[in-house]
Amino acid sequence: MNATTDTAPSLLKSRLQLLALAVVFFGPFLYAAWLFYGDNWVPPETTNNGELVDPPLQLPNIPVTAYNGDVDEALRGLWTLFYVEREACGEQCRDSLVQIRQIRLAAGRDVDRIRRIYLGATLPETEWLDAGHKGLVAARFADNETLAATVESLDTGYYLIDPVGQVMMRYDTSVESKPLYKDLHRLLKLTR
Repeated sequence: MNATTDTAPSLLKSRLQLLALAVVFFGPFLYAAWLFYGDNWVPPETTNNGELVDPPLQLPNIPVTAYNGDVDEALRGLWTLFYVEREACGEQCRDSLVQIRQIRLAAGRDVDRIRRIYLGATLPETEWLDAGHKGLVAARFADNETLAATVESLDTGYYLIDPVGQVMMRYDTSVESKPLYKDLHRLLKLTR
């Protein structure tokens, strides 16, 4: 009689332990599924500083003809800091080109993974471009009709293009370089 009374509490104890293990193991999965599929949780904010282009604009894989006759073979393979200027390139435009140059240089060892493209109605002075903007692909809308037609929906501003040619983020011309650099640095780190 003593053996049967001892087995009942031990059986109950074993079942409670099994139930506790099941809750510990399956509980997080069930809670995560409830949050994900039940629309019960939305992250409070995003970590990017720019405005996401939704849906991303796919650029054609075409050569870009620069002001000096050079041709950038394709809009693929590298992260691209893309500056669009709808008006004549004045002081604000030149400051923006300096800013994207500085952002690229700040990337350090990842500098070779970044290209800079300027597309505008007019170009800055050739001497100014040659003096401090080596590697910048500066082009006019008139010289690149296919690209101009593709980006006709884009306003003046900075754009970040991924290596597959999608315009994915937009930044206003009034933005400082730090938010744009932070987003680019994060993307370069994630895609290393």
